[in-house]
Amino acid sequence: MMFAPPHSWSSSPKYHTYLDNNAKEITVFEGFFDFLSYQSLVENQDQPVTNFLVLNSLSFFERSFPLMEKHQTVHLYLDQDPAGRRWTKLAIQRSDHCKDESQLYKGYKDLNDWIINFGKPHYAAIKSDAADLVAVKFAMIR
Repeated sequence: MMFAPPHSWSSSPKYHTYLDNNAKEITVFEGFFDFLSYQSLVENQDQPVTNFLVLNSLSFFERSFPLMEKHQTVHLYLDQDPAGRRWTKLAIQRSDHCKDESQLYKGYKDLNDWIINFGKPHYAAIKSDAADLVAVKFAMIR
């Protein structure tokens, strides 16, 4: 019986992914699915040329910030969780070039979550505050 020699198969991110389109603006995503979701939103629209940065992990944010700072405008599409909000706030404090674009998917985990669940009444109820959730549940019982 033959066995394959031991091999390290690692899928953890090693660094960010940078797509250079020679643009003065950069659009930053926390994960690759958010980048793909963005591409699906804008694929048939006229959009200004932008470079893209997919962090692959927020642990690469600090090391990637000098690259972001080389651009006139930095569009941040980070997650709505505490870590994503913290890094967004920090970036805006450090540079006037940084813009928080997450208001687009406010109430959702991230851009991909918004695309998948936009308009689903049950999901929207789960994302609302406790008082609204009670009201929705009460209305559903009637």
